[in-house]
Amino acid sequence: LESTGFKNPTDAKDGNFQFLTGSDKDLFAYLGAHDELRGEFDEAMGTYTRHIMMPWIDVYPSDRIITAAKPDRALVVDVGGGNGHDIESFCVKHADALASRPNSLVVQDLPESLSSCPSANGNAAVAMMPHDFFSEQPVKGARVYFLHSVLHDWSDGQAVEILGKIAPAMERGYSRVLIYECLISIMKPSADVTTIDITMMSNMSARERTESEWRRIIEDSGLTIVEIW
Repeated sequence: LESTGFKNPTDAKDGNFQFLTGSDKDLFAYLGAHDELRGEFDEAMGTYTRHIMMPWIDVYPSDRIITAAKPDRALVVDVGGGNGHDIESFCVKHADALASRPNSLVVQDLPESLSSCPSANGNAAVAMMPHDFFSEQPVKGARVYFLHSVLHDWSDGQAVEILGKIAPAMERGYSRVLIYECLISIMKPSADVTTIDITMMSNMSARERTESEWRRIIEDSGLTIVEIW
């Protein structure tokens, strides 16, 4: 931090994590080269999602995804979805609606991060798709593109780049991007969020964001905020 003038580092390959490990890789590339650590990381993220965070389907009215959904289109594309823990909860809540929609739920992540998805086993509605979210989004015109704790891993410029790869794949007036992230309150921010903020700085040279900071990133990517839940 002294080398940055005690300002947040913004280079994912040149921060506190690299200072500690001596690596020239960002955290995710480092995990990709260490199978045991990557497995532990994926398990930790899944546990955090299932047992600490409120399920996203209890925050956002997920019935809206199915309402007016077009046939033969993906319902949810879980971008950077790991082992599919968020898709799993959607499957449980909307099992009846999914019975006639094969491959309508797409879990995307790097090949080394796509581990077994509980809901993919014997569930025709779930498809696993290797994908780097810094490249063009291959699923066009989906009802929802869902990002859970993805953008807080990256600098503002990289977050805009990730969203900018999704925007051209969307259908105007039909597709939505759902971003499930923390907001730093301007007044009396919670210890939970500020602790995560420090963790993001230490490991990814990234940070949590205030509402105004989120608005700037989303607008810079060509999108518009419809509502915050």
